[in-house]
Amino acid sequence: MFNVMKKSLTVKVTFAIITMMIIVFGLLGWYSLRRSSTTIAETEMRWNKHFAFFVDDIMQHYMQDNDPEGLEHFITEASKSSGFKMLKVVNSNKEISFSNDREEIGRFIADTEIAALLLEVERSRQPGTTMDGAISVTAVPLISDEGCAVCHPPFGRYLGTTIIGSDTSEANANIKNIFFEGTFLFIAALLIIIAVLYFSMRKLVLSPLFRLVRDAKKVSQGDLAHRFTLESEDEMRQLADHLETMQSQLRSTIAELADVNTSIVSAIDELDTSSESLVGLSAEQASGAAEQAAAVHEVTASAQEVATTSAQISANVEAIRKMAEDAFDACLQGRKDVKDAIEGMSQVRDKVSSISDATVELGRKSHKIGGVISIIDEISEQTHLLALNAAIEAAGAGEHGKRFGVVATEVRRLAERTVEATAEIKALIEEIQESTNETVMITERGSDIVREGTSKVDLVGDTLDTLSKRVEMTTESAKEMAIATRQQATAGEQLVLTITDINSVAVQVSRAAEKVEKNAMGLKSISLKLKELRERAQLLDKYRL
Repeated sequence: MFNVMKKSLTVKVTFAIITMMIIVFGLLGWYSLRRSSTTIAETEMRWNKHFAFFVDDIMQHYMQDNDPEGLEHFITEASKSSGFKMLKVVNSNKEISFSNDREEIGRFIADTEIAALLLEVERSRQPGTTMDGAISVTAVPLISDEGCAVCHPPFGRYLGTTIIGSDTSEANANIKNIFFEGTFLFIAALLIIIAVLYFSMRKLVLSPLFRLVRDAKKVSQGDLAHRFTLESEDEMRQLADHLETMQSQLRSTIAELADVNTSIVSAIDELDTSSESLVGLSAEQASGAAEQAAAVHEVTASAQEVATTSAQISANVEAIRKMAEDAFDACLQGRKDVKDAIEGMSQVRDKVSSISDATVELGRKSHKIGGVISIIDEISEQTHLLALNAAIEAAGAGEHGKRFGVVATEVRRLAERTVEATAEIKALIEEIQESTNETVMITERGSDIVREGTSKVDLVGDTLDTLSKRVEMTTESAKEMAIATRQQATAGEQLVLTITDINSVAVQVSRAAEKVEKNAMGLKSISLKLKELRERAQLLDKYRL
């Protein structure tokens, strides 16, 4: 039953009304029947009391006339009346003087309820009633009046009590019949009222509501153009108007959503295309960053070789300086002893030959250094171009490319510093080459002088003087060359440090490119989710506007 009530508004309303009517009409019916029963019982009691007074008056009349035979005849005839069950006269000693049952005459009252009633009547000198089973008992006191005072003085004396009993079973049966008839009529009337209310409610109240439910069901199924057909002007019509207003607003909202959906679809397509392009560009960028890192690593190795070569050049120049000092000492020694001049000149010739070879080697290595510096210069220019390309790519990447742009700017700055350092190294190497060429010329000239000195011993002194001056010049040049080579070694170390920084930046650029690629893949995932959202938004097409 409760499941039926959950699914039917008619059953709910009818059940509530039935419950209320059962309670209200049940209470009213119970009260009416109770009131009717009480009224009938009171009427029966009043009738018995009046009948008792009537009988008492007649009996007093017979007693005043001193006619006991007439009294007995009256009692006998009265006992034959319908519903008459008891007629007794009890004296003040509670002894039965007259009775419709002759066997009770001369006996005392044995019934406790009647005995209690007699005591109450004797005390109050007023009539009293009680129920003895189905018998209504009325007791009327016998008081001596003017007629009775002749035989029973004095006046106003309590002589006894007249007891009259009538059968109330018939009245009780009538009350029960009235109760059952009333209950039957109540149930029948209640059923009729329930039926009338049920069909009236379905017709007048619930029928428009059911019609609204059917119309709302069509609207919920997507038919937003359906109209609510209701001709009444009551609250149901107001509800229909509100539903139509809601339907109109829903139709407008869905139309706007359809327009927005079209814009979203277009934006999703553009985002999908852009994300695919960004994924491709980020992959290319990551590949380029990796290649750039590899190139910078190679440049680092080359710079380390440059630094090593610079250290070797510095060592060779230091050796040249020492050789020049030795040659100068040899010249001084040649001045002291001509005999030893030839030997000294031979030593000088040997030393000069070594100097010539070392100087030639120095020139050759300085040319190699110039080639390496050219390679470094080309690498710096390539790094500068790569940094410029990375900055352009970072600007195209928008918000995600800001950090990458900072890295590209730092790479470009380091490349410019590398170009400046290589230019300085190139200038120093050119000075070393000039000094080396001059040294070669000097050593060749010294060789000629030594050869001439072997044939012209007399001119040894002058030659030694000239040689001393030349050797002194060579020493100064060697010192300058040593200083230049030390500066070159320092610049090479700085170049190695700079290229190491460039290598770190290149690694950072490569990592940034990988992050850009991951962000591009995330954007691609967002694009796929937006496509799913677009497919869900296509459900709006089922509504008929």
